[in-house]
Amino acid sequence: MNIFFHSSSLGRGFYPGKVLLVTALWTILAIFWAGWGEAQNHLYFPLVFNSYCTKDPVFLAFGDSITNCYMDSKICAFPQCGYPQRLFDRLKSNFNRNFGFYNVGVGGERTSGGLARLADTVNHPEDYNVAPIFCAAAPSNFVPRDSTNTLPDLIIIMEGINDVGDWAANGVPALEDVAANIHSMALTAQQSGMRVVLATLLPVVPINEHRELQGQGVAVLNDGIRQIAAELQVPLADVYSFFINHPNWEIELMSTSLEGDGLHPNDMGFTVMAEIFYQTILPLMNPTGCLN
Repeated sequence: MNIFFHSSSLGRGFYPGKVLLVTALWTILAIFWAGWGEAQNHLYFPLVFNSYCTKDPVFLAFGDSITNCYMDSKICAFPQCGYPQRLFDRLKSNFNRNFGFYNVGVGGERTSGGLARLADTVNHPEDYNVAPIFCAAAPSNFVPRDSTNTLPDLIIIMEGINDVGDWAANGVPALEDVAANIHSMALTAQQSGMRVVLATLLPVVPINEHRELQGQGVAVLNDGIRQIAAELQVPLADVYSFFINHPNWEIELMSTSLEGDGLHPNDMGFTVMAEIFYQTILPLMNPTGCLN
């Protein structure tokens, strides 16, 4: 096949190789003249690097009270708190893009409730503006609030700790059923066209017999979550493994300000979570911060 373009204005053949050469020269001049950050916003940049996107990525943080910033020192700045805000800051610091995120965490939620609302949450995340119960209502659950780019592209799912608490106390629900709910949530999000990141649950500080049993259940459920991620071929943020391998994680990363808790991270724990999610999401992005 003769791949050859004719241009009446040029009066002679115009080869694709010439397009690439001219494009490369324009890109080099643009970087020199306007700087790297500005150059990547122009049309000629993607022709060379195939990395242009017209929409800045928006992620959806889906989960329970851990996602909802519970025990963060800035909890009542919701939604600018917890791991979602820290992840947003990390992405912004590394890429010259206008990222955004929704915090759609619901305190006390079980995976049955998460599954029931997931499809609607993906399509209408603004309807799930659930500020922590002891904080004033937030005007929005989206950051940055003045952005018009609000359609989510990627969802982070981290749920199940409350189900495991029920299992530790009453023997129900079965951990297999909890895993099935998480599988259905991930599959529903995939089928909606979103990129999905699954997260293992945080370890539990064994401050009493109930928490010790809950921690054992978490370890079992996390094996199921790893299997789900492998089956659906979605990235896994193994928060559990990072935490338990951190020296003195029970003190350094988990909240001790509420007696009898042992479930929620402290500020440092939220920061570590954000870094884990950042490193998990990074392979999904090209050098300019677009989702591949």
